[in-house]
Amino acid sequence: MARRPRINLEGNHFRDSYKAELDALEMQTKLVREFISMQMDLEFKANNEIREYLEKSYEIIYQQIDNEWQYYP
Repeated sequence: MARRPRINLEGNHFRDSYKAELDALEMQTKLVREFISMQMDLEFKANNEIREYLEKSYEIIYQQIDNEWQYYP
């Protein structure tokens, strides 16, 4: 169910309370979006590190298969 501002019809300043609720919902939305953005950045960096490690590992394996790389001279 969609989030929507709570309505307080008995308050003296309905418009002000409604505006405050809208602002609170907007800030919560921005906060969640920022968390998602941070998580995406962290996952992107971690995936790149893993990809680079695997590429180096495969490069060494292929060099060893082709006898281009050895443990001892």
